Amino acid sequence: SGPAPPKGTSIRWMKYRGPGAVTFTTASTDGVYAKPTESATTATFSAPGSYVLRAIASDGYLESVRTFTVTVK
Repeated sequence: SGPAPPKGTSIRWMKYRGPGAVTFTTASTDGVYAKPTESATTATFSAPGSYVLRAIASDGYLESVRTFTVTVK
């Protein structure tokens, strides 16, 4: 049996750093092969402070990470 067929690009959100918990309405999306991938999520923070969030896009072979800094007052 050969390698699994590609699933398309998926996007996963995570809290990397910050003083409290972060909840995402959509923490990850499943990709559809040969289709554009969009991700929209709302983050809810349990405490004020500076947070570093990451969005990780993966096609099953390669990953790309984007980092965002958010200040919650």
